[in-house]
Amino acid sequence: MSEITKAIQALCDEKGLSYDAVMETIESALAAAYRKDFGNKQQNIKVKFDPETGGMQAWDVKTVVEDIEEEVLEKAQEEANARREKAREEGRDLTPEELEDLPKFNPKTEMMLTAAKEVSKKAKV
Repeated sequence: MSEITKAIQALCDEKGLSYDAVMETIESALAAAYRKDFGNKQQNIKVKFDPETGGMQAWDVKTVVEDIEEEVLEKAQEEANARREKAREEGRDLTPEELEDLPKFNPKTEMMLTAAKEVSKKAKV
């Protein structure tokens, strides 16, 4: 058992925490630090930390989605803004259901198929 593992286990015992919860917190903190030091805000970094070796692996996790043309996304954003404004004029908040029919793309958690194929030829939606 490594010194890191012993320290984590001691913390768990002292504070009454589960080992898995502490590891999840450590991995979340490492992911945030990695994104800050080596990445950018558009990354969805996940980290796997090995307390026995002190090593870690980091991934930018994305869901591959169909390609959407930039012009289509821009028009969808304009329509969403128009719907939000109309709802404001009516004195209410727009519901998520009122935007479901519009195409959307979240670059933090999604990657379009063409870009994904540049990373891996085997990529698919």
